[in-house]
Amino acid sequence: MSKKNKKPRKTAAGPKSQAKPVKKASAKVSLLNRRNAIKLLIAAPVAGLAGAAIHRYDVQNRDLHDLSSIGQGSPVIVQVHDPSCQLCRQLMNNTRKAIKSRDDLVYRVADLTTAKGATFGREHSAQKVTLLLFNDSGKRVGRVEGVTSVQELTERFSSL
Repeated sequence: MSKKNKKPRKTAAGPKSQAKPVKKASAKVSLLNRRNAIKLLIAAPVAGLAGAAIHRYDVQNRDLHDLSSIGQGSPVIVQVHDPSCQLCRQLMNNTRKAIKSRDDLVYRVADLTTAKGATFGREHSAQKVTLLLFNDSGKRVGRVEGVTSVQELTERFSSL
């Protein structure tokens, strides 16, 4: 093989230099290094707790919006409610305080932002910030409109 046919080696200083060949940098980076392992150990329980909290909230809200309990043997209080309404939230808080010691009462919400809740509100001619009181056989026996004090609600619920 003659010198003319031989290809020059590529080096850092150029083809005619006798320097060592340049090595390409490795693009491979370890994904499971110590820092990422620590992040994973912290993130996994946090994600688990968040998931459990979301599940619990969903289960509670599913029961809260289940209007099929009307007429099932227990008195039911149904709040016709719009979640974006400040007065509705205030009535909800007062109602929950008023029934806190009453295990025999069932509290439900007809959410006006859903089709089912809006239909329920129309059927009972009820606007937001309204409580509808049903006896144990499902007959509507009362109505409370507007934000009402805890004491007055407690008195109204005593007849159920």
